[in-house]
Amino acid sequence: MEFEPDFNKTGVNILLINGSPRPGSNTEALLSRVRSGVEALEGAAVSEFSFRAAHFGEPGYEEKPNALAELVEKWRAADGVVFAAPIYTAAGPGLVYTGLDLLESALTEDLASRRYAKAGGVLIQGSAPYGMAELGAQNIIERFVALHVIPSARLVGRVVDKRPPEDELLAQAEQFGKQTAENAKLIKLAYGLSPQTGAGILVLNAGVDDPQIGETIAARAAGVLRSAGTVVIEHSFAGKRLEGCHHCISYCGSKQTCLYRDDFQEFLAKWLSADGYLTIASANNLGPPSVVRRALDRLSEHVFQTALHEHLTRGAAPFAYPRYSRPAAAVVYGRRRYGGQIEALQTLIAHDVHRGNYPIGGYDRHSPLGAAGFLGQPSQLGSDQFFTSAIDTIAEDTANVANRLKTAKKLAFDTIPASFYASREKMGVIDKEVYRNEFEH
Repeated sequence: MEFEPDFNKTGVNILLINGSPRPGSNTEALLSRVRSGVEALEGAAVSEFSFRAAHFGEPGYEEKPNALAELVEKWRAADGVVFAAPIYTAAGPGLVYTGLDLLESALTEDLASRRYAKAGGVLIQGSAPYGMAELGAQNIIERFVALHVIPSARLVGRVVDKRPPEDELLAQAEQFGKQTAENAKLIKLAYGLSPQTGAGILVLNAGVDDPQIGETIAARAAGVLRSAGTVVIEHSFAGKRLEGCHHCISYCGSKQTCLYRDDFQEFLAKWLSADGYLTIASANNLGPPSVVRRALDRLSEHVFQTALHEHLTRGAAPFAYPRYSRPAAAVVYGRRRYGGQIEALQTLIAHDVHRGNYPIGGYDRHSPLGAAGFLGQPSQLGSDQFFTSAIDTIAEDTANVANRLKTAKKLAFDTIPASFYASREKMGVIDKEVYRNEFEH
């Protein structure tokens, strides 16, 4: 009997990790609602791990049972991982980092296989002001990327000190659990099928400083992508006219287009059409070039205003963003040896998670968040074997995940939730028929 892919019948195990050291904590209360959200989905089950009484053989505590074996076993068995913790000094509790450090070492062989088959959800809450919870969430997201877990959902909540979470945050936690389980289903389904070829990958050359270096890297990456069975869509930011977002929401909120007519429209059309993204950027002032930030700002405002317009005019749920669920990776280079490559990767990862895309990291410890290198001129490409290898493997992985996800969306079209089908024609719109028409033609 021929196998018929079915999203609803795809079973997943979601590991809930409690990173709070305190019994009866707000984290525990929120995870209880996350569990409800996961279990509300057909075929979704839950396993649990708590750091509350965990030890990992720390000096002076060697006589305590070591929890690493339990964590590794549950991690390997999971199709999705939800990490929840309070915010401590702009990060999660220190004990959590002990466990994650040892987990990375224990998973060396797993990471070498480059199998991106887990979805990850990050929930961070606390009473600390000034965006500290955001910093903690971003830090764990980056840990997920380094551990080849796709960070596909995030929830950052503010609680009043010494008081339980409010009902609104609890309700968000339940929806967050359901969304993480749905992402895990899609990814598991994609890895259970033989991938077809033909996914379109947008290679964004954002090397506006020393563009020849960016062009050289883009050409190499494009060759790898084509060899892996994808269609390469090329776009360069070099020399492009692109205005920054001035928050003209009275215009874009009603017209569903940007007031400024410049090279953004060309970029947007290519961005919407792609099944995955590979950004090649120069590291400028501890981050990506300003033209990239301007483009991302306009993307974000465009999707927000379009989703809001859909709600106000068509009755769609408020802020019902489509989940683009497209793999995204980055190659960052710079003339400074320690001049912002990692910060640029962090910026791009944060944007992709916010947009509902799936960040893909590097294949080894030399480049856990993407491919990062020190490069002064085009002829130097290839002299750093780690950087060159990271470019090749990250392109291969992006192609593999894109082909798998597109195959799953095609073969299980009738059962995958509509929110996974972002329109290829209009920002912020969910439109399954666009995909159906594409598959049929």
